[in-house]
Amino acid sequence: DSAKKMLARIATYKPDVVIHLGDVYYSGTQCEVQNYFYSIWQPILGIPKVLWGSKLTDLKTGPATFHLPGNHDMYAGGQPYYDVIDMLGQPASYFCLQNDHWQFLAMDTSLHDSNPLTVADATFVDADEITWMKDKVNNSGGRKTILLSHHQLFTAFEQIGGAPINGKLLAQVQDILPKLTAWMWGHEHNLVIYEKYLNVLGRCIGHGAFPVSASQLQNPPNAGVPLAKVSLAVDSDGFYRHGYVIMKLDDAKADLTYYQYNADTDSESVLFTETL
Repeated sequence: DSAKKMLARIATYKPDVVIHLGDVYYSGTQCEVQNYFYSIWQPILGIPKVLWGSKLTDLKTGPATFHLPGNHDMYAGGQPYYDVIDMLGQPASYFCLQNDHWQFLAMDTSLHDSNPLTVADATFVDADEITWMKDKVNNSGGRKTILLSHHQLFTAFEQIGGAPINGKLLAQVQDILPKLTAWMWGHEHNLVIYEKYLNVLGRCIGHGAFPVSASQLQNPPNAGVPLAKVSLAVDSDGFYRHGYVIMKLDDAKADLTYYQYNADTDSESVLFTETL
């Protein structure tokens, strides 16, 4: 219920584009995707409705909405995910959005993380997709690049293949990291503002809907990964509050506001702001 209320709050901003960073529900079954994602996402945001399994052909009625694949979205095999992105008018699990000054590169890090028994392993991206992505970064035409993914490159809170850094992913993208304006990911169901690390400005925006107990994210164990002092409040049930980010583009400038939503009072508070 709190996630639905928060989505309604997001809709009041009348956004041009809405991007979900993945993990819309626990296992990615058709029942979950149909009833707990699309049937809520479509009417609240006011996107054109299509029948299950059909493709969206009205690409002019906004907002344009996109859904990156999360590992949870792949646990039931992934077909409901691919069905629903057709219904959103999204051409593939990875994509590029551009205007004259910016490009948003959305990367599929979940294709090789479909087994819930290997959730702590380091995932990676298909080689052909990496080639495509690097072409966009290296031939950006002066645009600033925001990289979007579900999985994180590094973390202060977990182990990725036994380390705080995903070594497989780092080897694939290390050469383009200095060219990124920022990298925004999900996966951990938390809001984390990282200081610059490994030549990248990392932002974990995973606090959209999954309920996470506050006891799970205390005392981050990876002390070498630098954090800003930004943290979510805890609700009356001991769970972290949900939230979202609004980005306003003004030519080559982007103003970002990181919100925390209180479902009990239907109100929001600003936790962090920045200009890129």
